[in-house]
Amino acid sequence: MPRRRPASRLTGPATRTMARAAGVTDRQLQHPGVLRLSRDTYLPRAVAGEATARLAAVLLTAPPGAVVSHVSAAGL
Repeated sequence: MPRRRPASRLTGPATRTMARAAGVTDRQLQHPGVLRLSRDTYLPRAVAGEATARLAAVLLTAPPGAVVSHVSAAGL
């Protein structure tokens, strides 16, 4: 029988580095309750439907000076 993944302690948008510094393991980042938005950006599925949470997560790994515009900005 496969072992269950430990529940994730991720509470908001985070990069892998941020999550690891907060004590979240790589295994917890692979939990079904965590959505991987990009190579280094994670978000709890509980808040993944919120536009502000998704944008905050993506902006964590965006280049300096990146902004939200057009339809995304209008949704805020």
